[in-house]
Amino acid sequence: MRAGAADIVSADIKPRELAKRIRAACKHAGLPPARPGDGANPHKGIKATKLASTPDMASLEADYRRMIDAELDVEAILRHTLEFVLAKLGPTNAAIFLPGSTGDYQLGAYVNFSCPKDTAEVMLDHLANIAAPRLEKSIGVLTLPDARAIQEAVGEGVEWLGNQHALAFACRQEDETLAVFMIFRDRTTPFADHARSLMDMIREQFGRQLAKVIRIHHRHLPRDKWGRVGDGLTSDEDDLAA
Repeated sequence: MRAGAADIVSADIKPRELAKRIRAACKHAGLPPARPGDGANPHKGIKATKLASTPDMASLEADYRRMIDAELDVEAILRHTLEFVLAKLGPTNAAIFLPGSTGDYQLGAYVNFSCPKDTAEVMLDHLANIAAPRLEKSIGVLTLPDARAIQEAVGEGVEWLGNQHALAFACRQEDETLAVFMIFRDRTTPFADHARSLMDMIREQFGRQLAKVIRIHHRHLPRDKWGRVGDGLTSDEDDLAA
């Protein structure tokens, strides 16, 4: 289950109950329901499996936009975004770093899946100081499959990420970085190929919504007084999605 399984059943489960559990798992994952007879033809069964495992990105984008379009609160956008990522990619560590007016980054929200509980926040705060500044000018979604790639992208001081598979990106609007996003989990359960496309969609829509919130909250101020999305977060607010 920690690796992303939708259900677990006994080996002696009855066919009718198995079909019911498969339908429930498909519904939970947002996949087309399994139909009786799909496995009768081996080639047809393989084709159906491949189609079902490739998500409809247009549909996912529409779902995600519905979740965040009406939100004008940064914390709510962060929470909805992390919930969406977990629902679509399964268990993962995730961290969103927000820039402050002084140029530093702070941990805006996070999900701890496999980091030690007593040190998770300290480790992610360290990642905010080390990784976020290095990633803020990155283009697109970076795939970091091993220790060497992670070190090249974020620099020294994150040896604890050595056995992780990571995806990272910066949300940018009008040449300004509004957030840095990173997800990672053990290399033994790497992210599927479609995860990069999903994160690229989130990169665009998440950045768009953050920019909208900034414009609305600061429309009565000159642009040079707008501040940054991370300004004002307290330590109590950092733990939004842990």
